[in-house]
Amino acid sequence: MKLKVVALFCPACLVHALGLATALAASSTPSLPAGRGHPAPRPARSAAATVPGAKALAAPTSATGRSPAPAASRTFLPDSAVLARVGDRVIRARDFNRAFFDSDPQYRPQQDSLGRVELLNSMINKEVMGLTAIATHQTLGFEDRTTLREHTNRILSNVLYARMVIDSVQVTDDDILRVYEQFKYEVRLKHIQLASRATAEQVRRELVSKHVPWSVAVRKYSTAEDRARDGDMGWRARLGVDAQTAQQVWELEPGEVSQVLEDRAGFHLVVVSERRQVSPPALQPMRGIIRDQIVGRRAGERQRRIQQQLLAGFDVTHDEANIAWAATRFHKAVTMTSDGHAPQIDIDPNLPEIQPTDRDRVLARYKGGSVTLDQLLHAYESIPPMLRPAMDSPPALQEQVDAAILEPVMIQLAHDRGVDKDPEAASLIEKKREQLLVEHMYQDSIQSRVRVTPQLRRKYYEDHKAGFFTYPQVRFAALNAHSRAGADSLASRLKNGEKAESILFADSLAGIRRGSIQERFQNEHGPYHKVLFEELRPGQVMVDGPDKAGDYVILQLLAFDPGHQLKYEEVEQMADQSVQNLLADELFKAFVARHRKRYRIEAHPELVMRVQFANPNQ
Repeated sequence: MKLKVVALFCPACLVHALGLATALAASSTPSLPAGRGHPAPRPARSAAATVPGAKALAAPTSATGRSPAPAASRTFLPDSAVLARVGDRVIRARDFNRAFFDSDPQYRPQQDSLGRVELLNSMINKEVMGLTAIATHQTLGFEDRTTLREHTNRILSNVLYARMVIDSVQVTDDDILRVYEQFKYEVRLKHIQLASRATAEQVRRELVSKHVPWSVAVRKYSTAEDRARDGDMGWRARLGVDAQTAQQVWELEPGEVSQVLEDRAGFHLVVVSERRQVSPPALQPMRGIIRDQIVGRRAGERQRRIQQQLLAGFDVTHDEANIAWAATRFHKAVTMTSDGHAPQIDIDPNLPEIQPTDRDRVLARYKGGSVTLDQLLHAYESIPPMLRPAMDSPPALQEQVDAAILEPVMIQLAHDRGVDKDPEAASLIEKKREQLLVEHMYQDSIQSRVRVTPQLRRKYYEDHKAGFFTYPQVRFAALNAHSRAGADSLASRLKNGEKAESILFADSLAGIRRGSIQERFQNEHGPYHKVLFEELRPGQVMVDGPDKAGDYVILQLLAFDPGHQLKYEEVEQMADQSVQNLLADELFKAFVARHRKRYRIEAHPELVMRVQFANPNQ
């Protein structure tokens, strides 16, 4: 089946996407096939980690325990300072800083002198590999040319988007401080959930005109389970709430009804019932996040206006039912949380689970073609998780459908405006071409020469046997109650021998959603992790609460598995991959050592401690 690859736009992500050349051009390297709950020993670093297109720059192989020298004791280098030269290529302080923050945090080098020197050597090796691959004068095959063409179209669309939209958005310090004020208080929210926008608009008119009280409207119209509690959503902090929603909710006066809001659950009307002061997170680490939110919101508004202008004449017909269904399958790839002190960004790299028969669903038809869910999924998958746009609501998904329809127009417009000659676009496209050449050279010169014998696999397993052990696992019941009396009653029933499964089954027959039976490995962190793995014993019950919404959680540990030694047959594939990595790493080091002699290399490792690390995306 012929696939049409479409481009997706994400206003919030594209704020810094153009600077992330590695992220935009990267293709993921295969990971070890570790089984669920089977922690294989950390494999030798793959040689691919030091070539363009690898997931991350490698971490130091040994820890020193040293901390970077205090900032006050050093004079930092300017961004343009040269740290190394490889032939005619220059590695500057700004490149070194960006390479550090573009690397995967899991494999990011330490900030001490050993980690920084390894990072610099890794960057030098990447340039050696790139120059060597170009010197081979390889020609790209059909599949590579297709990949490069798709990448080129995506780059042209993104650069054009930046020039037309992002560059026109200005954010001042006053804008950031105005939003930061919202982080200084929490709001207690109530909502009414409705099935359609028309109904939501009607109910809002009734509430604003005072024709119906809030409590009556909740009982009469809301489809949410919390209607029994007057739609009370509990206390909410500003951190983690997207800018569009926050703008409409945090600026509400107590008792004021919001405009109609839409998410994956339906349509909502929201009121602020109370406010309270809280200690906000520090301003400095929040600046970049707030700025991205403001730019994302303003750019999104401008993008929608431009899209509507360009879509005129396409006779677009959206399939609202399919769009609404598809939106329920997507989850946000990037979410922000807080432990009460500093913001944390959680990245979910998983793709939506959609059956093959549903991939052919048509999301929109227009003059000249249609957009299917399959096309949208392929485009979504090709984007690094950090840069994936939100598509978990019908309006957000429809934006991406419209972007897909406009892709040929945007590409043609990019050529008409000379974006293909833009130095930034040309550099990103050339980096992708070089990456493809390096991948082929690595495969032909290194990976194809790796030979793993059964004896090597067995020896690796025996040498690392202690690492081939399953994580401890718990099976537990998590129930909820809306009052202390209800929580104590459930806890008493469990302690007296009533099965959690029986309680949940009886409640489900009565239409009550009480909780669930869950399993968790020790490496899968979640709520009550310490309680489940360190405090409770099988059969024991714990009650916790109330939370901010006034609810209680009742936990019962049903079973505990401390883990067990894995047999060789169970992990043979993992051992094979680890040995491959070891052998490939040795071949790679020898390959680079040979080819480094072909280039004039100038390196200044003595300067790396004078590079000031500062996240360029904030």
